[in-house]
Amino acid sequence: MKIGIFSRFPPLQGGVSSETYWDSVALGKKGIETVIISNSWSGNYENRINLDVADMDYFNSKNLKLYMKNPFSNSNNFDSKGPNIETELFALGIEVEKKENLDIIEGFYLFPYGVSAWSLSKLYKKPLIIKHAGSDFYSLQKLSYLPLIDVFKEADCILSRLDSASKMFGNEKIKKLGLAIPNEFNPHVTSKFNFEEPTIGFIGKYNSFKRIKELTEELNKINLSYKFLILTDKKGQVEINKILPPKVKKNSIFMDFTAPWNMPSIYASLDILYCGETGFDINEHFPKVALEGFSSGVCTLLSDEIFNKYKDIFNLLDGENVIKFNPLNGSEIKVKLESVLKDENLRSNISLNSVKIPKFNYNNYIDSLIQVYKTVLEK
Repeated sequence: MKIGIFSRFPPLQGGVSSETYWDSVALGKKGIETVIISNSWSGNYENRINLDVADMDYFNSKNLKLYMKNPFSNSNNFDSKGPNIETELFALGIEVEKKENLDIIEGFYLFPYGVSAWSLSKLYKKPLIIKHAGSDFYSLQKLSYLPLIDVFKEADCILSRLDSASKMFGNEKIKKLGLAIPNEFNPHVTSKFNFEEPTIGFIGKYNSFKRIKELTEELNKINLSYKFLILTDKKGQVEINKILPPKVKKNSIFMDFTAPWNMPSIYASLDILYCGETGFDINEHFPKVALEGFSSGVCTLLSDEIFNKYKDIFNLLDGENVIKFNPLNGSEIKVKLESVLKDENLRSNISLNSVKIPKFNYNNYIDSLIQVYKTVLEK
């Protein structure tokens, strides 16, 4: 079976890129050929991670082929004088179909990948699967994008993690996905860094919802040894650097976004993971950073908003396998941080128990994807 997937892929940053990488590698191990059609080597340089020669080996995974849009192309969605990204990906898809004779065409992330996948499936009359991210639903709220709901409706299957997808498109085409984390995230991974001090980590893009300012204000009041590892993009580094008090800045280490295969060793370097997301404008947003922290055995501080989203799904227990806090309450942040910085036994117990949190089995998740492909082909 050969699946053509329009999606982000390393070296493009982000969760969609990482998920596509891990899933395609896992599918390949089970005998499914995945053909990635992407613009990952083109576009804005700031949206790409830095790779070195050693990283190239990770692109040679079993049953994985990569077709990339011309990296020297200057196309974008707003240039009326030249082709946009959807058009160039569609043209690349035609080339791929002629060479590969795909069984199924999949688009992960509606803009531009889902639209390009829809176009190719229409041209060659191949089955279409659309997989979406939460931000796709945010985009579809814009009046100019509403007609593109038909792209979803014409798919043979819609892969979703959101309950609202069924309300919008009906249950007949929806296949609900679990929040499974690749097996590479586990507590036995060798750490990238070995600091003497307890290490607090923040991982993700910077925005006001992540409540980094609140964290740094309280860290400034704490007179304990620690390191603060901040993994974010270039823009985020500049913005966070502006709000860091000098005392906190002295203990901080900035790191660029890195390849998915490097992330397990980053989590292994952390003693405490800060997940302060609050007030996010997509209600059904389920950040994977926290789940990767659980799987990696990191003592995770969860905002009450994320805790409430996950508590019933993963049987979260405040003070036992995670630490819940209100990121809008500065004194509570300080008390919780001081407790885990001071008490190594508390950190260790939370870490050990976090690994035991019931999680969706990744192998079963990949098997369920394969079953979706088989069902679509049998239609």
